Amino acid sequence: MNRLLAIVFVLCLLFMFSCVSGKTASSQGSKPEAQAGAAGSINPGAGSPTGSAYSGSADNNNSTDSTTGASTHTGTSENTQKGGTMTAQDGFAILAQGSQCSIKEAVIEIIKDKQGLEAVWKRISPQSTAPVVDFSASVVVAVFMGTRNTGGYYYELGARTLSDGSWNIEVIESTPSMKEMVTMALTAPYIVFTMPKTGKDPVITIKTVMRK
Repeated sequence: MNRLLAIVFVLCLLFMFSCVSGKTASSQGSKPEAQAGAAGSINPGAGSPTGSAYSGSADNNNSTDSTTGASTHTGTSENTQKGGTMTAQDGFAILAQGSQCSIKEAVIEIIKDKQGLEAVWKRISPQSTAPVVDFSASVVVAVFMGTRNTGGYYYELGARTLSDGSWNIEVIESTPSMKEMVTMALTAPYIVFTMPKTGKDPVITIKTVMRK
């Protein structure tokens, strides 16, 4: 009887040992799968942030481009508005400005009627029609620099003040610096602009400024 109990006890121990060993082997075999699954989930996770960062960068670039475009557009609008404000407030507006015309001598012309403007216009832009100017309220001033041996010369409007019913207008003659690269050809710069009519001829002062 005692021998039988001993045999049963041994069999129970063997059964329990085999069960424990099976569970251990099963848990060890499942660990690589769990790790592989974890690794698999990490790669998409790593890919997603990278993709998000790239998309964000693209969005930022687009925003920068849009901002730059907006800034550029705003600058242009401001320049246009400035010109419009100048015309509306003090009656000055540039009709023509360039570096080539058939007038080769330095001269200033005060134009007070349509015929005078058309005559001058034919010498600066013979293929186009002279602009319409209300000579009852405006006078046209044409300033010609004469022949220059190179490019890089141009006129622009400077300060202007009204004193005792007469306009004092500064026209800036901008000349190229010694180190500036310019067109090696003869030029004849000019500027034509309107100004308010006051009954007195304007005083035009040419101020030469060499660019740095």
